[in-house]
Amino acid sequence: MKTISTQRHVLTLELIDDQELIRLYEQYHQPGGVWPEVFESIRDSGIENMQIYRLGTLLVMVLDVHASFTFEVKSKNDKANPKVQEWELLMESFQSVEVTPEKSGKSWIRFFISLIIESCLKHKSNLNDEIEI
Repeated sequence: MKTISTQRHVLTLELIDDQELIRLYEQYHQPGGVWPEVFESIRDSGIENMQIYRLGTLLVMVLDVHASFTFEVKSKNDKANPKVQEWELLMESFQSVEVTPEKSGKSWIRFFISLIIESCLKHKSNLNDEIEI
């Protein structure tokens, strides 16, 4: 029986509007392109499933995470990992971001935390039931 994650996080990121850079970014994310240390960091942090979708220059990342997952712990562990930092620096070269006082660097923006799965589990709802938003 498969366990269901209790949290889903959705993050966004803008790529630089350059077809060659986008092609290269996608190439890095093909099977065998992501460095093993990055996959290890993802798994060790409690991320159980990760999907990235692209529409033009907009990327949307969907993370299903273990209940113990926190962005703070992941960030701390990633900062202590030189290979993950090297990957992050490389990936930043593809990203476009408007620098604001609240956001001084390039990275994914967490804009929505879905509690739909957790809510369904608490109320013993069927995950296939229609959910009105």
